[in-house]
Amino acid sequence: MKNRRIYKVFMTAGDPAQLENYEMIKVTARNYITIEHLTSGTTYTFRVVAQGVLGDSPMSDITFARAA
Repeated sequence: MKNRRIYKVFMTAGDPAQLENYEMIKVTARNYITIEHLTSGTTYTFRVVAQGVLGDSPMSDITFARAA
């Protein structure tokens, strides 16, 4: 996002269609993060909000990852 300041990263291991399942797990200025202590074999869903001088962006599309 142009003029972004920080990213808010949200994650869930529950139903990704239910916004209330998401927990904000990290606020960062970087465009990548490492998440530790995940349960092996569990699929996690992530969404990101960019926050800049004009406020928050819309929540990103979902992306999935399975913990190794």
